[in-house]
Amino acid sequence: MRSTRHRGSSLIEVMLAVTLMAVTALGLIAGQLWTARATALLPHGEASVGESSGVSAARVTWTALRDMPRADDVIDKPESCGGADVPAGSSCVALAFAK
Repeated sequence: MRSTRHRGSSLIEVMLAVTLMAVTALGLIAGQLWTARATALLPHGEASVGESSGVSAARVTWTALRDMPRADDVIDKPESCGGADVPAGSSCVALAFAK
């Protein structure tokens, strides 16, 4: 006689596994697309993603526009971009994600 108590639980496990794989694949594709678009849209744009000690960081740098204030013109200058030195005349955005 079959146990009806666990009916459908393996289907849910398979659905969760497929969902996790799809989300991971979409994340990888989005990361590659983001890197390609940053390079194409920003003047001398460069995008990078790295991981260290359980923290992932995404960084985008580009040549600052002449009519826009540069990072050095800010009253409260923020810390360097993700711990990296940014050349003069460049702007940067960094995001960090902890696991």
